Amino acid sequence: MKTFIKIFILLPLLTTIIFSQQFLVPVDLINTPTAGTLGKGFFSTEMRFAIRGGVLGGIQVGISDRFDIGLSYGGGRVIGNEKIIWNKQPGVLAKFRILDEGNNYPGVAVGFNSQGYGEYIDSLGLYEIRSLGAYAVASKNWQTIFNSQIGLHLGINYSFEQPDSIRVPSLFMGISWEISPQFGLFVEYDSAIDYEKYCDVDNFKITRGSGFLNAGIRIGISEEFYVECDFNNLIFGENVESFNREIKLKYISSF
Repeated sequence: MKTFIKIFILLPLLTTIIFSQQFLVPVDLINTPTAGTLGKGFFSTEMRFAIRGGVLGGIQVGISDRFDIGLSYGGGRVIGNEKIIWNKQPGVLAKFRILDEGNNYPGVAVGFNSQGYGEYIDSLGLYEIRSLGAYAVASKNWQTIFNSQIGLHLGINYSFEQPDSIRVPSLFMGISWEISPQFGLFVEYDSAIDYEKYCDVDNFKITRGSGFLNAGIRIGISEEFYVECDFNNLIFGENVESFNREIKLKYISSF
């Protein structure tokens, strides 16, 4: 245990020394976006390995310094010996930053993301973790005296995966702490207000009225390749007795 603690403390310092570069505003946290965009000519590919053998792949491209588009597709039980439950259709995303971040005010972006998480429930026409739908998000980042970067991200979204009789927006927020350009810690909270109106707890595995709390660690193996470990649904009680553990592989480069 002592050896593990030493490695955890020294790893950010080592990555700072090995990969010396400027901090970039993160494009996303775990399941929620920030106001950051990739930049013109940059792209990112991601592979997510989720619970029950779920696999989700995606690509995101910076069309301009303010505008990103992306596409994703996957399914549940891809890994294992059960019948694969493919997503009904690919997920699409688009994000446009309408205000650049300044010294005294946040950056602001609007976007759309139709990709939900977990298995797609065909009988209900939605994912276990609903897609964000249309959203707006504001992000403000600060450089610390320890040469790291801390960001605060606040957003509102309107998911289209709701019954026609119940149409309410939801709120999300997150904190990013990039200890070095190659080592970051992330925490996000989705209030899941829309779940409180309509929630099948047998499928969604959510503590009713508490929302989703997720945390993650992102480590850069190189300047372009990252590995992320996420710990999702951390609010226990009622129908949740354990958190979800996921792995992401992300590659970021330019054309």
